[in-house]
Amino acid sequence: MLMLCCWCLLAAMACIAAAGPAMEGVPWTYAEQQLWPLRWPACGGPRQSPTRLDAQLLQLGSRPQLSFAQRLHAGRVHATNTGHTLQLRLEAGGAERTAPLVTLSAEGAPLSGTYRLEQLHFHWGNASGGAGSEHQLGGRLADAEAHFVFFGSQFANGSAAARQSDGLAVLAVLLEGRGAAGPDTLRWPPLGLQGRLAALAAVGSRLTVAADLRPLAALLRRAVRSVLAYGGSLTTPPCSPVVRWLVALRPAVVPRELLRELSSSLYAAGPGRQLLHNNRRWLQVRHHRLVVQHVSFD
Repeated sequence: MLMLCCWCLLAAMACIAAAGPAMEGVPWTYAEQQLWPLRWPACGGPRQSPTRLDAQLLQLGSRPQLSFAQRLHAGRVHATNTGHTLQLRLEAGGAERTAPLVTLSAEGAPLSGTYRLEQLHFHWGNASGGAGSEHQLGGRLADAEAHFVFFGSQFANGSAAARQSDGLAVLAVLLEGRGAAGPDTLRWPPLGLQGRLAALAAVGSRLTVAADLRPLAALLRRAVRSVLAYGGSLTTPPCSPVVRWLVALRPAVVPRELLRELSSSLYAAGPGRQLLHNNRRWLQVRHHRLVVQHVSFD
């Protein structure tokens, strides 16, 4: 009987593993990350993100280029509490609404081809000030991290791109709620959301606000001047290894009030009524992956 029960358990685990990407709709939480590889085998693979990055053993690569839609001063921000993060979709004003808001392109390292911005989202710590970034730069984690998710322009959308190798490019900007502001400081614009996140408390709730997107465009232009690039994965299930990561070397300063609001206003998906915080994946082994650095001084 004991042997039969063990066989049943192994068979059930095999069925879970075989499901793979088909289980994308299965509920998950950050508190159960140790179970992700059992349900989504890619989560236990060798090309996983986030990881530790440093300034050693790097090679110089070509600089990514950005282009933006017009009328960013009349933009709008569509915010959603997904239950796992605060997700933003950006929209330019006027006739530009149907045009790509931002495109990212390069030939050769750190990426090749053209990618279109689909959304951006955040990872953060807790109200007591715990580190919340996913990537580690220079041996330390930051207060939070913003991910700008781009998909290859040859695909219809991000979901289609996520099924292809290197179908996605993600620009990560680490966020700090402290630090001296100088002429070279990257500043995170509030985008009309600061003081309004209580409206997004419930999972699935949405909010649309008018916002001048030009400060965000300026931040992106400066962020891509100094990046570390490597091949990795989604940092949430199913952890597909389809992402070309560009991690900005310079963090952006964000208002402390906005960080506190993020960690104390939104509720997480799952049973009960739990605040959404510490929504970051654990650091993954780099496995000798090549990291390419580009630094521009123009």
